[in-house]
Amino acid sequence: MFDRLFNRINKNNLFVYLEPGTFKPAGGILDPNVAYWEGTKFYRKANEMGVLDPDSFTQKYENFTEKVKSGRVLLSPWTWAGVTEANAALAKEDPLKGWEPLPVPAGQTVYLGEFGENGFSNRLVMISKNSKHPERAMELIDYLQSFEGSRLIQNGIQGKDWDVVDGKPQWKQATIDAQKNDPNFSQNTGIGLYWNLAGFVDGYPDPDYGTPINFTNQADFWRTQMTELDQDYSKHYGVSYPGELVEKRVEAGEIRTIYYDMDNELGTDTSMPDDIKRIETKVTDYLVRMAPKLIYAATEEAYDSTQAKMMDELKGMGAQKAIDYWMANMTKASETYAGLKK
Repeated sequence: MFDRLFNRINKNNLFVYLEPGTFKPAGGILDPNVAYWEGTKFYRKANEMGVLDPDSFTQKYENFTEKVKSGRVLLSPWTWAGVTEANAALAKEDPLKGWEPLPVPAGQTVYLGEFGENGFSNRLVMISKNSKHPERAMELIDYLQSFEGSRLIQNGIQGKDWDVVDGKPQWKQATIDAQKNDPNFSQNTGIGLYWNLAGFVDGYPDPDYGTPINFTNQADFWRTQMTELDQDYSKHYGVSYPGELVEKRVEAGEIRTIYYDMDNELGTDTSMPDDIKRIETKVTDYLVRMAPKLIYAATEEAYDSTQAKMMDELKGMGAQKAIDYWMANMTKASETYAGLKK
């Protein structure tokens, strides 16, 4: 998250980050500006101010989402972790209570997500060797990767959940109402529930209709879905719907947007040497173990002292060798990516 806010792509934020556009590697865990250090400084400051959840290092996912739903969390970067349920409950108390997106500070960036015209390397779907019907399984995978299958996963069944009106696809009012009022909408309808299996997601242009493959991912739809809280938020910032605030600020040059093209993965070396794997495991375990000490440091000086000692420890673990490996690996990938785009 922290690399993304500062106009960098956190592809492998323990060892390198990537520059936007070219996806050339930079940084590394021995660079004090990478996400790990930026993030622990941020949370140390939050703890100093008394706004860091004391259960942060011990709670499970369901504990966290329950806190969000019951209004016990001030700020969360994860819109999918209980926010919808929280807003539904809070609106019953007061229509002007609930979660809204905090405007990104000037000079920082909004992450638009990732896409890949040639597939997502982190969404590999495989068929078990024990499958009794591998051919049928392959047919299903092929279908889910198609535009028709992706359209189904994102929007439901044509004629039942959505239809084409004046040449443009749109959800039926009953589907819209269900999404708005049913906190278990995805589980009950299947719409969006398996989005990670779709070959084309969210804003990818649907070639049949010229709209995003997710038919709700457009301004006209969002304007019809605004709650009283959304309307109040929009009025406060002088926009027609909350997302327009981002668009206006990008146009004004106050903030920027970045994305990651998964095609950059096509040039990576996937056969990581065993010695690099061992270094990564050792370094990662160490960083996870040390994060609380950094975050709970009583002063900035104490943080700096711990960080300096950690840098020495990391060097002793061979972190630079892993950094060099990733720099070479991702440089090769960025060069392959540049060739693909010519």
